[in-house]
Amino acid sequence: MTATATEGAKPPFVSRSV
Repeated sequence: MTATATEGAKPPFVSRSV
């Protein structure tokens, strides 16, 4: 998912967990 790229405020690993 592109959630990692969209979630600039959160670290990539955090976005990946969510």
